[in-house]
Amino acid sequence: MSDQGGFAAGWYPNPDGGPGLRWFDGERWTDDYHYEPQSLAANPQTGATGQLGWPGSSAPMDAMTPAHAAYQPGPAKNPWEYFVSVLTEHYADFSGRARRSEYWWFWLINLGAIIVLAVVGSAISPDVGPALVGLWFLATLVPHLAVTVRRLHDTNKSGWTILIAIIPVVSLILLIFLLVDGDRGPNRYGYPPK
Repeated sequence: MSDQGGFAAGWYPNPDGGPGLRWFDGERWTDDYHYEPQSLAANPQTGATGQLGWPGSSAPMDAMTPAHAAYQPGPAKNPWEYFVSVLTEHYADFSGRARRSEYWWFWLINLGAIIVLAVVGSAISPDVGPALVGLWFLATLVPHLAVTVRRLHDTNKSGWTILIAIIPVVSLILLIFLLVDGDRGPNRYGYPPK
């Protein structure tokens, strides 16, 4: 929480009276803006009640409602929760943003599943291993593409950037995009996932 009006870091209506939301880092207003209207959850630390003032300002927040309260990203998950979330909630979700940890934990657990299927299937029969791996690959292709596109969105890159993966050597640029941290503030693909 901040000593300026009791506000935690988060997205608030622009105190300059302009459209959209502006990031308050807990001490001061930053230059990070988000202009698309979003339905935002209430700030759990402040309760988003009308008696609070704007951070660093004496202007009251009479019209403060949960829809205008500070944006608070969801908590980090454990690796298995990320994997299950990508396969269920975000199976074909190509919009929004994905954390680095969401992408890499999905990738790592998916690789582990492929190795286990190959070993177990090959122990059963030389033909079963490749068949199991092929079926698993087809079942996870769409969520893998979706989480990759959402990860690119987190770094403010178009999802179509994924196509550079088909060009040898140049595809290393895609790896760099997947490794770097996402934009701290909102970008054209939405609010930061962390």
